[in-house]
Amino acid sequence: MFRHLVNVGLLLSFVTLSVTGIASFVLPFEITTTRVHIVFGLVTTVLVGLHLSSRLRYFSTLLTTSKSTQQTRQKVVGIGLVLAAWGGLLYASLENTEPAKALIAQGYEAQHRKEIFRANPQASFAQKDNVVKAVRQSGTPDVAVISEVEFRPNLVSQPVAIAIWAESQNGSMIETLYLSESLAYSDYPVWAGEIVPRHHILPIWRHKYTLINGVEPSDDPTRKADAYTGATENHSFTIDSRLTTDQQPFLVYLEMNVARDPNETYADPLIGQPSIIYSAYIDPNATQPWSILELVGQSDGAVDDGQIRYDLDSITTARQVLEKVMMKVSRAKTIDTEDVEKHSSVE
Repeated sequence: MFRHLVNVGLLLSFVTLSVTGIASFVLPFEITTTRVHIVFGLVTTVLVGLHLSSRLRYFSTLLTTSKSTQQTRQKVVGIGLVLAAWGGLLYASLENTEPAKALIAQGYEAQHRKEIFRANPQASFAQKDNVVKAVRQSGTPDVAVISEVEFRPNLVSQPVAIAIWAESQNGSMIETLYLSESLAYSDYPVWAGEIVPRHHILPIWRHKYTLINGVEPSDDPTRKADAYTGATENHSFTIDSRLTTDQQPFLVYLEMNVARDPNETYADPLIGQPSIIYSAYIDPNATQPWSILELVGQSDGAVDDGQIRYDLDSITTARQVLEKVMMKVSRAKTIDTEDVEKHSSVE
């Protein structure tokens, strides 16, 4: 009976691992898919261990039960070939050589690498209750940019998309400091249950992001992500120099959009009101630690040109979502990152 239970469990775990593995390969990253894959990978490991524990006698007598020297030789050759294939595939996977390289090149991550946002390795994010905190540590351990976004509690029931980025004073993007996870892995994410082009959700950020990835935003999901305009060669795409070298002031922006929030002016049931923009001027040498980001504009029409519109008369409920947005450059010897867990992003 125990053997049958293990076999049925292995079958179910294998099917689950296969489905989630294929989904991870051909679809944008989803934390749910990854979580299921990890859990059932562990379950499969335990079940395989139980299954093999009942077959120890088989392995111990694998070569000694041969009826002839020829059979023993055939078994040794067969086992050697299996070990060689296993070792070769393991090496190819670790070193990214053929055939593993060719296989991975067909996956979603490889074919859409230019549109996938990856946070800087020294960035960390956390969300607790109605507060999102992002810490971008610089190359110098005692310097960091800390962003804190506080939502008004119990006000929003639909998905909220947020991007925070830094710009030079001439308007060039320096670095994206935070992007909602739901938008990080595709230019055509599923948002509020529907596929929506990313530049329709956060058009200002997406047009600025072209400087980083070189891919112009498009309404055509079949367009090739490798057909790009080209980023400036002398652009370092990092905020580190602003904090530790020249310490020049910079601008920081937050763009936010709430799904399904139409009003009398913007009647689209999904997009509703356009995204709104908060901004602040950051001086790394200022004595005042925190800067408050102020509401400065909205993105009506920015899908085409990426320009901020400063007329806010038609924006109603969207401007009530955030309680406050603050940012500071911290130069403490130990950066207070309590409750900040290391992630690529937080939704």
